[in-house]
Amino acid sequence: TVLTLNSTYSLRTVSGWQHSKGIVFFTMLGFRLAFNVRRIVWSRHAQRCVKIKKLACQPIPDTTQFLKGRFFSSIEEEVGNRARNTDQKVASESSKGSNVQSLEFQAETKRLLDIVTNSLYTEKEVFLRELVSNASDALEKLRHIQTSGKAVTIDPELPLEILITADEEKGILTIADTGIGMTSDELVSNLGTIARSGSKAFMNQVTQKAKEGDALGASSGIIGQFGVGFYSAFMVGERVEVRSRSAYDSNKDKKPTVWSSEGTGRFEVADLQGHKQERGSSIVINLKPDYEEFSDKDRLEQVLKKYSNFVSFPITLNGELVNTMDAVWAKDPKEVEEEKYIAFYRFIANAVDSPLDTIHFRADAPIDIKALFYIPSFHSEKYGMGRMEPGVSLYSRKVLIASKSSDILPEWLRFFKGCG
Repeated sequence: TVLTLNSTYSLRTVSGWQHSKGIVFFTMLGFRLAFNVRRIVWSRHAQRCVKIKKLACQPIPDTTQFLKGRFFSSIEEEVGNRARNTDQKVASESSKGSNVQSLEFQAETKRLLDIVTNSLYTEKEVFLRELVSNASDALEKLRHIQTSGKAVTIDPELPLEILITADEEKGILTIADTGIGMTSDELVSNLGTIARSGSKAFMNQVTQKAKEGDALGASSGIIGQFGVGFYSAFMVGERVEVRSRSAYDSNKDKKPTVWSSEGTGRFEVADLQGHKQERGSSIVINLKPDYEEFSDKDRLEQVLKKYSNFVSFPITLNGELVNTMDAVWAKDPKEVEEEKYIAFYRFIANAVDSPLDTIHFRADAPIDIKALFYIPSFHSEKYGMGRMEPGVSLYSRKVLIASKSSDILPEWLRFFKGCG
């Protein structure tokens, strides 16, 4: 028994005398297919010959223009990159004044620098989160000193803010703050060593004062250790400068200082010249060619809104305010109105509806927890749009740590939205 194809393209079983009839049918079908294939091949061959004839009649292209467009353009790009790097180096050298010190990182600092630069962060954009957190840290320190009246500071009318400037043409990114600032010795101590992390020492100091009956309010705004997160700048920068001026009135006669390094094991500290430095610090990053995207305003705004949108201090990017939404989950529930809850829900959930219910949870033992959960009025799985991702993000000191974390709520509550 064999299978063959009849005129209506259906399968049927044949045997006996029909077997030879089927063989004849397939033989004729094979000749027919072979003839059609041969005709197609000759047709395409004729078309190809026509194209070759047309090309033969065309003039020979100008090789000079070809080389200029393909070869010389790459040379011009390379020359442009080298010229830009030279300009950055000259500008960096011009910021150094007198009293130049060339020092070497401690051994553990070198190891940390290598880890942070090459393997600690999988997403290079995290460097901006770290530097903005450091700036917020410095501002929180200054606010604590000003409100406690423990010391006199310079320029008390200068607002507490974070100023970010991107120069896309030169490939330079600057993150500045009007915070506590640092002297030359503090730059060496906080950036040249790990054992003397500025934020860690400040946290220990405030905690000790709290045990003695003093206020502990400032510690709630400290994000991390300046001497650690700062090194993430070398992930995207081929050269990093820190220009700083101390906020203490006792240091007002001291010149602003510039700390600079290429992250290769040594750094230099000198008096700042050729640049005006207000109270606080400015981190100037000469971006590597592979990371020039971080001099683009839209790209920077995207990263800032993702990680640092709820930082307590104003963040401006090229003169425009970026963070416009308050961290509602960190507020006292008694102080938050219903309209504020709804607006925050629509912001974090990218929704247009109003939530069915709101859960604002706070606890201070055994750990300090502030969380805000929303029950949406609908979810996409109900309409067959695929499995939803978890909708609750984890923040530390109002800085995003894990987006849409699966470790906060059980999987069956993945339709919840919120922050914690």
